[in-house]
Amino acid sequence: MSKKSGPLSSYSIDALKTMLDEVLGEENYEKAARIRDEINKRTLGS
Repeated sequence: MSKKSGPLSSYSIDALKTMLDEVLGEENYEKAARIRDEINKRTLGS
């Protein structure tokens, strides 16, 4: 996975979903949870 920096809020929903797939493939569940929470915050909050 390319190392992305910066707050998750700076990425689009599509980019976050791609990142989520990548980190799950790496079994990086802590980061996956943060990405999932950001996606949910945007989709449920709109």
